[in-house]
Amino acid sequence: MDTLILQLRIESLGYGLFNEFYGCPLYADDIILMTHRPMVQAMQMMLRLCDMFADDFDIRFTCGKSVAQMRS
Repeated sequence: MDTLILQLRIESLGYGLFNEFYGCPLYADDIILMTHRPMVQAMQMMLRLCDMFADDFDIRFTCGKSVAQMRS
């Protein structure tokens, strides 16, 4: 998962604050994708990157329980 985090950070996807990256907190087998950019485009790019990561590392993300929320 470190590789995925690094890829998201390199692509400037996700959320950063004071030069720290908080774009995809992980806990056990869960991942949260967060962004401060316009939501639809940034999330599409993040999901596309996650999909490529899954293909490269032969893993699968279960998207059935995924939800998108906007916070102000």
